[in-house]
Amino acid sequence: MDTKKLKPILDWAKSTDLEEVSFRKNEESLEFQLEGAVNAPQSVFPPCSLSAITASEVGIFRAEGQGTAVNAEEGCAVSSGQVVGYIETGSNRHPVKSDTTGKIISAKIEDGQPVEFGQPLFFVQPT
Repeated sequence: MDTKKLKPILDWAKSTDLEEVSFRKNEESLEFQLEGAVNAPQSVFPPCSLSAITASEVGIFRAEGQGTAVNAEEGCAVSSGQVVGYIETGSNRHPVKSDTTGKIISAKIEDGQPVEFGQPLFFVQPT
């Protein structure tokens, strides 16, 4: 990388609250950590045996489909591939399926709530 390009980048980074910068364009890449930055531990969360069922679309979560009731509440058993709800995107409804066989430990969504892509909707304890 041309060092003349580096000084404006460093000056800009120092004027922000950033601690680390990583940049890649074509074959050029740059990574640096500013002085005084705190190194975070690799994982701040303990290991977890739960499996998350996440939203595969952005839209509105629906607990049932057209004429189809779904039983996906805390304490309910689910099997791999089972539909646990739907995400409504405009006029389409996309099924939300469990990847794991087990028991729903926690439901983080209610009918009619908006969801983001990748948002955890349910947590399942695998059996």
